[in-house]
Amino acid sequence: MTFDAPAPVPLLSRPRYWVTAATVAAVLGVLFIAFWPREVPKSDIRVLNASDVTLHDVVVGRTHYGDIAAGRSTPYQSWGPAYPHPRVEFEAGGRRLQQIPDDNIGENVLGVGRFTYVITLAQKSPADFSVEVAKD
Repeated sequence: MTFDAPAPVPLLSRPRYWVTAATVAAVLGVLFIAFWPREVPKSDIRVLNASDVTLHDVVVGRTHYGDIAAGRSTPYQSWGPAYPHPRVEFEAGGRRLQQIPDDNIGENVLGVGRFTYVITLAQKSPADFSVEVAKD
């Protein structure tokens, strides 16, 4: 009685190689889709000073809007992504005021369109202010 060695099996006909190749292809496909560059939606943004004092050196997001007189608004500037709770800095009554959100994770971008950030100083305390966004 003789024992013969089994016939050799071609490399690509082994099932584990097909599973490995399919897994690698799937992972590469997911990474390709996940990291594909996306266009940043730009919004047309202006700032309205709804208080009764002039706001100096106004910065919203990363965009400089300069000085805004009481009751006046700025021209639109296109930038993005813009969020409902942006970074806002300005000077009013000799004090530098700012609102800097921790992050914008979980917030939806405003998207394409025209929006106005309305800045209102509190009557009782000029150090307090609010910023609201309105779609135009």
